[in-house]
Amino acid sequence: MKRLYGYLYEPVLALPFALGLTILFHTVFGARKAGIGIILLTVLSILICTLVRFLDGRERFIPAGVAVILLLLPLLYGRKRPGYLYAHRYLWIIPAVAVCCFLLACFCRASRFARYMCILATLGILVFLLIEEYKVPRVGLTFLFAFFILLLADETQTRWRRQGDTEHAVHLPAIAPFVALLLVICSLFPIKSEPYDWKFFRNIFEKIEDISKSISVRIHGTPDDFESIKPGFSETTKVRGGTRMENDDRILFTASPRTVSSKALRLGGQVCDTFKDMEWSSTDKLTGTTDYGYDLLETLVAFDAAPQFSDYARWSTVDVSFKDFSTECLFVPLKSFTDPDSLLRIDAEEKGGNLYFTKRAGNHTNYYVAFLQLNRLHSAFAEYVANPEPITEEAWRRVLVRQGRPLAGCTYAGLAAYRQRMRRLYGQPVSISEKTRAFLTEATAGTASDYEAMLALERTLSSFTYSGTVPAFPKSVNDASSFLDAFLDSRVGSCIHYATAMTLLARAYGLPARYVNGFYIPLNGVDTVSVTTAMSHSWCEIYFENLGWIAFDATPGYSTDYYWATREELAKSGQSDGTVPIYTLITPSVKPVRITATPTPGPEDDPISKEEGGFLFFCLIGLGGVLVFTVSALLIDRFVARKRFKKMSAYERVLVLHRRNKRILGWLKLPAEDSETLLEYAERLKPLLPEDGTSWLRAYDSFLYAEPGNAGWIAEEMLHGNKILLSAFKKQSPVRYRIYGMANRFLR
Repeated sequence: MKRLYGYLYEPVLALPFALGLTILFHTVFGARKAGIGIILLTVLSILICTLVRFLDGRERFIPAGVAVILLLLPLLYGRKRPGYLYAHRYLWIIPAVAVCCFLLACFCRASRFARYMCILATLGILVFLLIEEYKVPRVGLTFLFAFFILLLADETQTRWRRQGDTEHAVHLPAIAPFVALLLVICSLFPIKSEPYDWKFFRNIFEKIEDISKSISVRIHGTPDDFESIKPGFSETTKVRGGTRMENDDRILFTASPRTVSSKALRLGGQVCDTFKDMEWSSTDKLTGTTDYGYDLLETLVAFDAAPQFSDYARWSTVDVSFKDFSTECLFVPLKSFTDPDSLLRIDAEEKGGNLYFTKRAGNHTNYYVAFLQLNRLHSAFAEYVANPEPITEEAWRRVLVRQGRPLAGCTYAGLAAYRQRMRRLYGQPVSISEKTRAFLTEATAGTASDYEAMLALERTLSSFTYSGTVPAFPKSVNDASSFLDAFLDSRVGSCIHYATAMTLLARAYGLPARYVNGFYIPLNGVDTVSVTTAMSHSWCEIYFENLGWIAFDATPGYSTDYYWATREELAKSGQSDGTVPIYTLITPSVKPVRITATPTPGPEDDPISKEEGGFLFFCLIGLGGVLVFTVSALLIDRFVARKRFKKMSAYERVLVLHRRNKRILGWLKLPAEDSETLLEYAERLKPLLPEDGTSWLRAYDSFLYAEPGNAGWIAEEMLHGNKILLSAFKKQSPVRYRIYGMANRFLR
């Protein structure tokens, strides 16, 4: 039992750490629903490492070869799917992590320093995940914490000064089941959805964050005040590795829009409602919101009475496929058709007016969404929305019926509460100076509606100068009023400055407005665009009652928006008769393309066709590969062992045959006793073995003490004894004899 515990030290220590790290990487890479496969593959890898570590024959390398075949099989024949386990690019991470953790466990057995480093590293990982608020699955944290507890128990045992067994390699496997049971019991207890408000610990973390920020400032110099609100999603989005986005050419994802009537496409990822201490933040944490649905319905109802709906709005779709990108944000255009059921299908939710994945998304995450384009740059649009009609319950119900079940939760009774919430969140009063008030009055003078006023303000701001490198504002610029004064004096800035100015001025005018982080994607007439970090952008969205949210981009050079000719203009030019509508309100007979995960590929997309046998063929290929490899390895091993034995000198043969015969006696359960000589051992075995079954022991005794120079005849005698022992073993255990023979155990 003690020997068995010694073998279990490495796997017991390596398994929880490997599982915890693998699930952590799985979360960071953004895959979802990889299932039990991750755990099974990790356990298999640890088991193979254990066999290679403790088996004494060359057959120990066969499990390693089998594992390689099982890993290569999905790479060669497996279908590419969204997800971590089946993503060919990252499949190797699971066994690689397992092997590294097993080697680390070997170091921990031999070195106290290695145990100290592992304890500190694990504690650092847990603290980092807590501070950065990574949504790692509970089971992953449990595995990491189990590794931490086992290390502490192991180190405690090495320092135990009382009487008893202090061998830590034996003690650890013995207590591991109790540690596992304790953690399982703790994991069964329900936890709150919100963290406990422990002020003491929060104060400690805040102090740590303040110290780290001050050290960073001393090392890198004073940062720009807008560094934290640059397009880069400092709150919830990170490029792989956890660093903030920089403007480079790294391809984050691809976007494939269809029938877009614009030179560019905006994908919003985060809306912010509060500007404080020169930073934008999103304070609305309300879950289960339906802001996208209410906004879309309000716009659809606004144009329901229009003579030609397609003069003002058109439907389009966009496909998004993540590449080198890891984020919780779901990037969609304004007026996207979303509903709770569709979001649930891709593990996403709407929270506080933003769309989030419930788990961090990453490579091979794909989705597409339908959205409504507004003919914003056409004069007919401005005329129609100048004084929108109040939305009646009848009009709301009429449009809601056309949409069917997806938006059924956006009731007319809830519209008033939605509007009140929009005014409360995004209509926060802004205090501005007299100089800024004069600028706002002058910019909006002569306009006949709120919409025209915002268009005029957008044109005025976009006449300023764009610069990606703006000097830091003085310390006196620390709120909305001082920022607007400084910006309107300099009239130079980047997108974050223009978006901030547009948002604050719109609020000062009396309209709800919000700051949006996202991507501005030039289309340039191509079907699919590779989106890089250089395309990250910020803009403003303004809410008009009875119309909905409208995007305004005051950044110079970025103001291009949707535009197309009206039906009447097309009819006059001979391109259309002006009677058959191209785009109409969506009816139950024409269902919209809603946000959804990439559909499961059909049989034609599967590289293993039905003619090839499908899943059965896949399994047969795997079993055949394992069988061929195992048989080939054993045959080669047998050939090499026999060739090597023939080339040995008589002296070496005697030693090898003694080792073989001694092993066979162990299988026969006839081992030698500690105080027994070879001749005494031979006399004891004589009645238990066939005739001449012990003569090789007398020959070996002569080899050791009398005639070491006559190794030739002794080797022949020992070879004869080997055959007799094998015959006895075959008679006693025929099944084990065949298994050991196929595994070349007799040639060791």
